[in-house]
Amino acid sequence: MYTEYFSVVIKNKGVPHLGSDQWCKLLNIGSIEYHMKKLEKIKNLNNKVFLEYHKHKDLLKELTGEKTPQEVLEELIKSSNN
Repeated sequence: MYTEYFSVVIKNKGVPHLGSDQWCKLLNIGSIEYHMKKLEKIKNLNNKVFLEYHKHKDLLKELTGEKTPQEVLEELIKSSNN
């Protein structure tokens, strides 16, 4: 969700000017989504995989504040300009 949105924005508008902290946050969001997608593909969700998936889901909620991808990107850009 977030990674797809960020990708479309970057393709259409170019790479945003972000500070190093904001880039780290953006990359962490992408990494967490990647791992969640890989865990979703595991058909036999045992307890360990289930717990790992929800750990990643909680991390994503913490990083994004459950905001929309647009709101997260705007927040990252705004905090880079300050």
